[in-house]
Amino acid sequence: MAYKEDLTIANVTARLKARSLAILDAIDAGYDESLKLTDAQDGATVLAWSRILYQTGDTGNTTLTVDSAAKTISCLAGAGLFANFRVGRNIQTTNFTNAGNNVTELITAKASDDQITLGDATGLVNETDTNARGQENTTADEQVVVTAVTTVRDRFDQLKDAIDNVAVATADRRADLQDWIW
Repeated sequence: MAYKEDLTIANVTARLKARSLAILDAIDAGYDESLKLTDAQDGATVLAWSRILYQTGDTGNTTLTVDSAAKTISCLAGAGLFANFRVGRNIQTTNFTNAGNNVTELITAKASDDQITLGDATGLVNETDTNARGQENTTADEQVVVTAVTTVRDRFDQLKDAIDNVAVATADRRADLQDWIW
């Protein structure tokens, strides 16, 4: 079989070396990008970052009112804290003084950006709390992406650790690894 390219050992070795160095560069670049995930939004976790990515609702710690009979959660009029919350998604409420109001429930209606209705009122108690929080949970599909991003970041951490932990004496371990390979 005739090849159109030069297949001398020197030529193939040079191309293999160039590709290996490109792989190391890609590992470094991927690692740097993976670090940005936790730096995003002032050091938020990947899950918090994904909430922003998918524009899921998060009221932050604020004043929220639970009406157990109406099965509603409201924020201050005009605050619009439920603007990014969607019917059919779950909301997780936390930081209420009454533990019965710290729940994960389905949002069944949204009267306005200031009020949502829950599908189940079991355990809810009338309460206004100035430090409560409501966060819309990501969907299963979104969670798959979050898990994949987390896994990729973990893999880049492992690759970077492998590169950085090569037994070499100098400070530039990446350059030493390149020299060691070739």
